[in-house]
Amino acid sequence: DPNLKLSELASISKITIYDENKIDKAMELCRKYNLLELPVVDENDELVGVVSLNDLLEEYIRLRRSVA
Repeated sequence: DPNLKLSELASISKITIYDENKIDKAMELCRKYNLLELPVVDENDELVGVVSLNDLLEEYIRLRRSVA
């Protein structure tokens, strides 16, 4: 239906991560649940953004290079 609203199509993710968590935790959740993106919430469970698996991998590689 071309008149279908996105709100009718979208699903609410039950898998989120808190903004205080570390990259390793986010990568673990993406791997475990086969996610490409992960909603990030604050201590009030309010959405603050979405982190992509690509963003996580780039940061992980950057951090590994800075330690070596």
